[in-house]
This record gives sequence, structure tokens and C-alpha cells, in this order.
Amino acid sequence: MYNYIVNKLYQSEEDVSENKHYGNSKGEPIILDGWSKVMISAPHCVKHLREDDIKGADIFTYAIGVYINKALGCPFIYQNGYDGTDGNYTESRHSAYKQMLLRYIIKNDIRLLIDIHGMSNKYNKLVDICTGGLERETLCNKTFELDILKYNLEKYLGAENIGDNSIFDCKNPNTISNYISANCNIPCIQLEIALKIREPNNSEELLNSIINSIAQINYMNNKE
Repeated sequence: MYNYIVNKLYQSEEDVSENKHYGNSKGEPIILDGWSKVMISAPHCVKHLREDDIKGADIFTYAIGVYINKALGCPFIYQNGYDGTDGNYTESRHSAYKQMLLRYIIKNDIRLLIDIHGMSNKYNKLVDICTGGLERETLCNKTFELDILKYNLEKYLGAENIGDNSIFDCKNPNTISNYISANCNIPCIQLEIALKIREPNNSEELLNSIINSIAQINYMNNKE
């Protein structure tokens, strides 16, 4: 199964890697629909602008999102091209990404948002789980989903490799997790993933941990 993912599905990264990861010239957010109440976001799968500085793309976050969408039916929003903004930093009134995401979550009764990002290999963690600091401001007083995700990440990748707001915390009100949790009252998790574990040849355990987590969350939501 994983060979299929590496050989076939990861080729979908080509959809956003054109023009040196500037992506499609239209530069707009796109949503792949799904039945799950867990939604995935990848705003940095193409280059983006923050304070007049063009930032590199978080490569393979798009491919990971597509895989989760296909495997578990999770709706997936991504930025398909450079538009001179940053979905995780630009104020909502200037962010088509945040506006589209907000509308979709409200219309489709989404109950959890996982916002996927890439972090450098220079940190001593493979994944950092960001929830608005140790106060867990973006969880809206709900810890069930976080507990499942953290358990599986530690199981597959090793507890020593998983951070808990240790590198990033997404406390800025313009981050996607902070903005959506405040306006939709649903738990939101920003998942920072090191490049070495995003790469196709190294990502099997990462994908297994995320898929198992979301499958468990889906099951519990469907029991209601």
C-alpha cells in the first residue's frame, strides 16, 4: 500500500510545484470536498508573502493533504498558487483563504481542523503540535482529539520526537488555527512537520499516525 502512495499519490505534488512552487497563476484557495467532520488545511504548499518577504513552500504538505482526503474523506483546503498573501498570517479581511475556510466549516458542520505546515530539520523534533500554547487556546476546552493525535504520533514516531507547543504555538490571532477556533468554536491544531518526515521515502509512519488518529476521531463522531 505504501509503495502505491510513494509511486502514485506523491506525484500529485506536481500540481503545486510548477513554476518553482509558485503554483497556479490564479493563486486561489481550493477545497477538495469530503464527508468527514475533520478538515485538513495546507496554506503553505506554495510560496507566500509575509511582511514583504517571499517565503518558500512547505513541500509535500499538499501531497499529504490529498492522501488524507482520498483515504478518509476529509475535506481539504489548500492554496493553489502565489497570491501575495499568507493564509496563516494575513488578516482575515484580506485573506480569501480564511474566508473560504470559515464559510465551509460553518456550512458543513466541521468539528476539527488540522492545519498542516512544514518546519525545518534544524529543530530536535519531527512534529510540533501547536494549540495556542500550554493554555491550549485553540482547542475550545476540548482535548479528546488532541489526546488521540498525540498518542498516535508518539506511538509511531517516538515520544521524544513530538513537541507540544515547544517550537511554535500559533498564538497570533491571524494564524488559521487561532482564527477558526475563535470564530467557529471548534478545536484547531496546527501541525508543524519536519521536512525529513514529510519526504515520501520517510513519511510512512507519519501518515500511519495521522490516518489512525483521524479514523478514530471519525468513528467517535459517527457514534453520536
